[in-house]
Amino acid sequence: MTTRIEEVVVVPVYQGGEPFQKMLQELLNYVGPQSVLVVDDGSSDNTSKIALEHGVHLLRFENNRGKGTALEAGLRWWCERGAERVVTIDADGQHPPELVKALFEKSKFSQAGIVVAARNLKSREMPVHRMLSNRITTRMLSLLAGVPLFDSQSGFRCYHRRIIDQNIFPKSGRFAWESEMLVLVAQRGEGVESISMPVLYSKNSIPHIAHSKDTFRFIKLFLRLLRQKWVKNGRSEAGEY
Repeated sequence: MTTRIEEVVVVPVYQGGEPFQKMLQELLNYVGPQSVLVVDDGSSDNTSKIALEHGVHLLRFENNRGKGTALEAGLRWWCERGAERVVTIDADGQHPPELVKALFEKSKFSQAGIVVAARNLKSREMPVHRMLSNRITTRMLSLLAGVPLFDSQSGFRCYHRRIIDQNIFPKSGRFAWESEMLVLVAQRGEGVESISMPVLYSKNSIPHIAHSKDTFRFIKLFLRLLRQKWVKNGRSEAGEY
């Protein structure tokens, strides 16, 4: 008989290398390997081998599909196995694994749809371009959501099972997936909460953000969500007459 695990972790990773190996070793100090799923998003290096050597679950794509697709696949995989809360953590060493338990606790206490481990977006530890980008995008997305959001670019989060059951997922599987997810969940009234997280930037981490392309994608995302909000509000107002 398989034991049901209610609190679990998803690690989306592409070409993880040494930062991924170090992060995974640290993560396993706080959760057991049976509670961790690594989603290898088409890596050509030894990412899958590292995962298997550490005894965690592995889901591997033959080709790179994008972080959002990897996250959605991981969330669904655990939901099918009875998980109630799923933490997602990036593989580049910018998220402190010791906060996994705090995310689970906040999720249980608040019952929010998503709990975000949020950095101080005014911190001098954050590169200036990332600080400005994150502050601007978070503010813009908060306007669309209708409620304050927290560190929209943080991938360190806890998702409640009901979000997965309701199939609240963005259409795009690329980088903007996480930002859009916050807006969709908030617009459903499911609640978005946060805990504090220190700013960590590893010198050995490998960034997978194409800045110009992802800026363009974010603009497209914002305009699309803004249009959807206008259409929805227009229908609601029309329905009142």
